[in-house]
Amino acid sequence: MIDSSSKDQRKLERARQKIRILEEMVENRTRELYLKNQKLEQKNEELERFAYVSSHDLQEPIRSIVGFSQLLHRKYRDQFDEEGEEFLEYITEASFRVKNLVNALLDFTRLGKERIVRQVDCNKIIQSIMENGGRKVIDENNITFTCDQLPVVRGCELELGQLFQNVIQNAIKYRKTEEDAEPFVKVRHVETEKEWMFSVEDNGIGFDEEFKDRIFIIFQRLHTRDKYQGTGIGLAMCKKITEMHGGRIWASSKPGEGSTFYFTLAKED
Repeated sequence: MIDSSSKDQRKLERARQKIRILEEMVENRTRELYLKNQKLEQKNEELERFAYVSSHDLQEPIRSIVGFSQLLHRKYRDQFDEEGEEFLEYITEASFRVKNLVNALLDFTRLGKERIVRQVDCNKIIQSIMENGGRKVIDENNITFTCDQLPVVRGCELELGQLFQNVIQNAIKYRKTEEDAEPFVKVRHVETEKEWMFSVEDNGIGFDEEFKDRIFIIFQRLHTRDKYQGTGIGLAMCKKITEMHGGRIWASSKPGEGSTFYFTLAKED
């Protein structure tokens, strides 16, 4: 007859074996995920290097095209007929668009490089945006701009400046232009235990919420370039910046009723 202590001993040994098997499975899976993450980081670094080098190498020929097209216009414009003027204007405009796109792509690939993280007063960021053309655009378009007293956060001042500027410019850019329109942009914030949450609200043209994720993907546009100028990189930069600050960004909107963009920044531990 087998005593109960022997049975318990065997059960305990089987339990230990199962635990060892589970531990090995967890270790193996963790190792696999680590290696995959390493490969993904390496691919991302390679992609960023490729984008940077490609963009940098493109600048010189673009400068040449812009320069020679301007020289051609100054020196030979009296010899062009109406169609020739139109063709030259198209070349010049296209060259500037490519130049702006390359510069934006370079800015995107530079994000995260040589960062200086410190305490940043968000009110000074808004003030700088206003002093560098923001107030002029707001006044010229009769936009009512209101802003909370914003907090001091920990982050990279340059990146946070780009974040606020891109989101505010986006609200101004897609304002309603009807004669009876009274466009507004409101910057607000709330504080939680672990993060700061900001919102930029407008009463502009809005968009269908089925596109709420697409707008943060690089080079994805909801409107034609002829209607709204832009590179298709601004909101992708915002997403990258918020993620580098331990946060996230999202939007809610309805066509014709405006949009609200939200983003968070993690608090310092």
